[in-house]
Parts: sequence; C-alpha cells; structure tokens
Amino acid sequence: MSTPEQPTQPQPQQPALAAPQQPGPVQYGPYQAVYAIKPPTTPLAVTALILGIAGLVFVWVPWLPVLLGIAALVLGVLGMRKVAASPTPLGGKGLAIAGIVCGSAAIVGGVIGIVILAALAASVNEIVQNSQTP
Repeated sequence: MSTPEQPTQPQPQQPALAAPQQPGPVQYGPYQAVYAIKPPTTPLAVTALILGIAGLVFVWVPWLPVLLGIAALVLGVLGMRKVAASPTPLGGKGLAIAGIVCGSAAIVGGVIGIVILAALAASVNEIVQNSQTP
C-alpha cells in the first residue's frame, strides 16, 4: 500500500535585503537563582553612626556633641576591631568609619561651640561690668 503524498507547503523565504529576525525568548535551565547572603552587621558600628549623627544634630547644645562624639569615636573603633578580628564574615566596617568621622566632626563642632560660648560669656561679662561702673 502506498501512502498518499501530501502536498508540501512552500517555506517563506527571507528577502536578501531584509533584517534578520530576532531570536525567541531565552530558555533557562532548571537552576534556581543564587542570591548572595549579606553578612550580619556589628551593632557597635550602627550605634557609633547613630551617636555621631546625633552629635552633629545637637552641636548647638553645650557639651552634648562632645560627649556623643567621644562615645561614637570609641564605639566606632571597637566596631572596626570587631569586624577585623571576626573569624566569620562580619559587616559594618563602613558604618564604623562613618561613625568615627561623624563623631570626630561632632567633637570639633562641640569644642568650637564651647569656645564661642565662652567668648560670648566673657564679652557679656565685660559689658555688664563696664555698665555698672560710673
């Protein structure tokens, strides 16, 4: 028995000057996406940054930025040491550095504020003494 031949459809041909067609969607294998696990951040570094920023915000209050800046400086150094000495990956080195920088700026701003306040108090005292003497 012979099978009847089916007529073949002519395949569409691309014209010679036409742009090539875009490939279809990319088929990916059965693999899952791999996400990097972020190492935990040391709380010392976060606290140093918070105290340093608070010292900068409260630079107008006498003595407070100096105290907050010293605390930020100490905690930032301790945080950097903890990150460096950790046997497992530990994040927060950048936060610790930022805390040290903000704390140092708060100390400098606080000292400048105290000097300005002392100079202002001295000049007010001099004005008061000069106005009392006839």
